Amino acid sequence: MSVLKTHLELIDKQILQLLKNIEDQEKVLKRILVLKNFYERIIKKEEELVKDKMGNIETLNNYKMQYLSLLAQIKNLQGQINHYKLQIKQLKTQKEIIINKFINDKSNKLQNILNQLASVKEQMEYYRIEVLYTKIKSPINGQIIKIAVHHPGEVIKPGEPFIEIAPDSGLYQFWVYIFPKDRAKVYKGQKANLHLIGFTGLSGVSIETEVVFITKDVIKISGSNVKYYKALLKLTPKGIAHLKKYNIKLVSGMPISAYIVAEKVTPLEYMLQPIFQIIKSSFVSP
Repeated sequence: MSVLKTHLELIDKQILQLLKNIEDQEKVLKRILVLKNFYERIIKKEEELVKDKMGNIETLNNYKMQYLSLLAQIKNLQGQINHYKLQIKQLKTQKEIIINKFINDKSNKLQNILNQLASVKEQMEYYRIEVLYTKIKSPINGQIIKIAVHHPGEVIKPGEPFIEIAPDSGLYQFWVYIFPKDRAKVYKGQKANLHLIGFTGLSGVSIETEVVFITKDVIKISGSNVKYYKALLKLTPKGIAHLKKYNIKLVSGMPISAYIVAEKVTPLEYMLQPIFQIIKSSFVSP
């Protein structure tokens, strides 16, 4: 900015000097024009005297030579003044070019900065969205009972469960395993009884639940060849009433036994089932 200011001040000084030169030349020109007018009158008067044979031809020629000299001086001064004016015009054009160049350079730099800011803003928005979707929020409050990562920088594979939370809502749900041979007997809406084997004094208490979901495919237990179907159970109003009645507070991970009510049998049929199975198997060819 200081270099530009110095340059512009130098141009302004040159313009001021040229304007002073023009002013001085115009003063001289004004005096010469007065002499020109004077010689025009003298020459006219002398021509009349010569015509009447009362004047001197040499004097008349001398006046004319001086008059021609004044005309030459006038032409020279007018040329210098026009030259000074042309220089002033060129300096003003140069000054305007310098100022416009400075403005364009600053405008381009400003535009580049704005473009960079816009690019940074887009990147910030991208990272904001990325961070937003990177945050993992539990759909419900509860207690963490299992977590697969413990240090910053650990990688979680897509679809890999890495945290288990026991909800605090009191609306407990239970996953149970079903043998493939029993799958056809289990359906959505079916009742199931839970037994709290972790409570010594309440092992005989039955908590009613209801089947709300059954997996379509069998699930292989890790580390074994045993396959099961998984069913999701939820407490029924009757089951919730039993929990309140016995003042039972369930905790995630608590061991339970689930008995899905597949079909109704009488006590006698239940006791005779092993005998019927033996008789049935005796008719099967080895």
